[in-house]
Amino acid sequence: MDSPSILANSSGARITGGTLINASVNVVQKYPPLLRGYSRRASPQHHQLGGGEWKSKNARVMWMDGPAGVGKSAVAQTWSEELEEKFLAAFFFSRANGWNQPLRFFPTLAYQLATKYESYRAAIEGVISRDPLVLEMSLEAQFRELFVKPLRELSPDDRNAIEDTIIIVDGLDECGPINTKLDHVKAQEMIIKLIITAAASRDSPFLWGVISRPESHIVSAFASKQAHAVTWHLTLPLRAPNVDEDITSYLRDAFATIRLKYHSISPSWPSENSLAQLVKQSDGLFAYASSAARYIERSSGLPSESRLGPEDRLQSLLEPSSGLRASFSKLDQLYLLIMDQIPKAVLPNTLVILRASQWNNRVLWKSISILSSLLGMSNPVFYNAISPLYSVLQVTMADNKSYPFLKFYHASFTDFLGTLSRSTEEYHIYSAAVNCLLYSASLDTLLDLPSRIQQPSDRYTLLDTAHYVDLEECETRQDETIAVGQFAMDLIFESISRNQFAHSQQHMLEKMAGVDWNAHAIAYEVSFFNAWIKRFARELPRHFRSQIINPHNIIFKAVWVLFGVPIGWNYVLGKGAKRALLSKPSRRQLLTFTPYPQATWRRIALSFTY
Repeated sequence: MDSPSILANSSGARITGGTLINASVNVVQKYPPLLRGYSRRASPQHHQLGGGEWKSKNARVMWMDGPAGVGKSAVAQTWSEELEEKFLAAFFFSRANGWNQPLRFFPTLAYQLATKYESYRAAIEGVISRDPLVLEMSLEAQFRELFVKPLRELSPDDRNAIEDTIIIVDGLDECGPINTKLDHVKAQEMIIKLIITAAASRDSPFLWGVISRPESHIVSAFASKQAHAVTWHLTLPLRAPNVDEDITSYLRDAFATIRLKYHSISPSWPSENSLAQLVKQSDGLFAYASSAARYIERSSGLPSESRLGPEDRLQSLLEPSSGLRASFSKLDQLYLLIMDQIPKAVLPNTLVILRASQWNNRVLWKSISILSSLLGMSNPVFYNAISPLYSVLQVTMADNKSYPFLKFYHASFTDFLGTLSRSTEEYHIYSAAVNCLLYSASLDTLLDLPSRIQQPSDRYTLLDTAHYVDLEECETRQDETIAVGQFAMDLIFESISRNQFAHSQQHMLEKMAGVDWNAHAIAYEVSFFNAWIKRFARELPRHFRSQIINPHNIIFKAVWVLFGVPIGWNYVLGKGAKRALLSKPSRRQLLTFTPYPQATWRRIALSFTY
């Protein structure tokens, strides 16, 4: 599987390892042409945006805010298409789809710039050749090294061409945390500060278009005196002018497409009253209208729904909800109706797939191959579980490669799944029952994985160096197996830190006691936060400690020093030939997962443990 690279000089410098190509507007068209077309009139100022016309010469940043579901991302997509030569680059943050790593933001933009301007590309090649770790630096360092400095080296022609072109940043409110100390709020504030500072000082020759929900910290960041001087603020309201007209036009075209697909449907379907009611239920939300249209058009193919045609599905949408559901928003009622289509026997599989897909923001960990392997599902079982959800998610390919993964149409659906008051106990993916299914499947994977690892590898690390097996590196079955092991390891031990691992579940602990930790440690290196392991060791039932984890005391450390063993080793994970070490070789807060030492003098030292 070839990896795209814009930097292939003699030193082997690459920038794609730090990019999220799927978050670029040029690769992923997030919205269907119909929806993008009708978004053109969503903002009164949209014709100005499409023409690249700014409010004034002082405004170097345009910030558009609006509530969830009103079509902000559709506006951003349409805008980027209409800008033509004035469009420079874009980043579409998406929490649901794993495009929300802040340290991928500036490298992804740099990738797009480097494909357009030769002198910028040459400057970036020099930066990465001198310091390949620049892609792992802080946001401030990345911006300085990938933008401020290289832009000073542009040729006169490239400088003129890039002047006042526009970078679009969509969904900034979905940007995730940098690390455990810098959460998503800090990351978003930092990005805004860097953009505003660069715009105010003219360190960047381009204009910035930032689109987000009006979260309080984002509002505060754009309210600073410096930001106010260079920012043009627009709001996309919940009830934008002519929004009902736009949604009506969108639904008319969607129903025309459905009639072409299903020849038995009457040309007069649906009635004007039904169309008007569906527009009213949309309440100005394109997220509702587009999800409803997909739900009406598509059958899951499951036996329980095989007799339901588009007319029946439209009617089920228009029927008023009763009982508790009557108090829910129309969007949540739609999502509940979609979830109701899942057969009860299939529902546990669907929920655990959705839970696993939202565990981490790695795009690779949303791939169907990785998820099905982690959860021990065959492809038919996996697709059977997600097929009722094709109105809210799709199976798509990554980076033009035959690597199918799950992509959610809108963040409001994953927000719904993760909020108990919205999804109810029946469909809440963070329930104890769903967590138990996920952890049990992960432990089964860890038990089985050593038999599938062909040979040891030192290519892979997890939290220690922030180097996961990523999409660009997953070239062989061995790579995929390692990625599954990393996913399972990360899931089990991070669940400990979240107090979600059920110590009271005896069968879970019995599985954990049977894992061959040493085989995993030989195959790949992973690291975990010391606090996670300390909490787990402390809360583990005493009769399982000798089988699963053994913290070491001062006496053992003194013996290690005597025999020359590094003093930082804190735990032995597992027992007998399946043992592995969890060590903290420095003052870092990370414990590194390493093979059990085989040297005789180390065995003598560690034998005091037992």
